[in-house]
Amino acid sequence: MKITELSQVFDKKLRIVYPDVSGNWMASFDNGEVMDGGVLIGACGRCKRPDAALKDYVSQIAGKRMVFNAYTDKRVELEIPAGLEA
Repeated sequence: MKITELSQVFDKKLRIVYPDVSGNWMASFDNGEVMDGGVLIGACGRCKRPDAALKDYVSQIAGKRMVFNAYTDKRVELEIPAGLEA
């Protein structure tokens, strides 16, 4: 499954923006954090090209559990497929 398809299935906004502070493209889901044990970690793909930033992001979240809107009453936890592709 491609990350753009996952974005539609989960109804989560995938954002790819330019530039970050170092002049890279950034890719991430809005309000999404990766669970690492009991800790939430902000993940973001960064690279000089938007497609590479997306690939970097996929490598960080594939096979992980993500939390969206963590500290709100709209919190949801979703499993990201291990075979996710950019």
